[in-house]
Amino acid sequence: MKKNILIPLMIFILALLAGCGDDKNDNAVARFKGGSLTTEDLVAHQNLMKKSRTFRGRADQLTPEYVFNHALNMEMIIARGLDEKLHQDPRIRARIHEFMSSMFLDIMKTRLVPEIKKEEFTEAEVRQFYEDHRDNYKNPADNSFYSFEEREAYIRNDLLYARYREEWAKTYERLKKEFKVEIHEKNLAAFIKGHDKKEIP
Repeated sequence: MKKNILIPLMIFILALLAGCGDDKNDNAVARFKGGSLTTEDLVAHQNLMKKSRTFRGRADQLTPEYVFNHALNMEMIIARGLDEKLHQDPRIRARIHEFMSSMFLDIMKTRLVPEIKKEEFTEAEVRQFYEDHRDNYKNPADNSFYSFEEREAYIRNDLLYARYREEWAKTYERLKKEFKVEIHEKNLAAFIKGHDKKEIP
């Protein structure tokens, strides 16, 4: 079921971001109230459809005419949804944002936090991490500590995850400053206090 909504959801999100196309685009294949459908949109739509389970082994069905009609039909559903302001419904915004953040994160992750290679950790760094987190390396059988040598590979992995957590924490703080986040403490406190009582119908 999740796979079946993936393509429409992706197109819906892209349409929201692009404003359903640019009315002034010279490559518009179709124009409609609120936007347009361009040749670039159709190519992207076709490429996405080729990767979907629905058309696996049935690529011959993805004719240009089929792709155009499918994309235009999607645009009409999106246009109607936007006209009804469905994208402003908190329940729908939550689903859109969940998918959008996952997709953007996949694209930007190495730009936001460059790759950290565990092979480049020095033995001293790994040993220090072991000493600082010795309680994590206890043998449950007799409550004794594993030696560094017994668990070095695991310790190196744990250090890698710790470094990534640190770097992502710094990145989120940097993004909050970059986008000038303002926390409205009163509203946040009200949410925290009554979060388990509130439910959007």
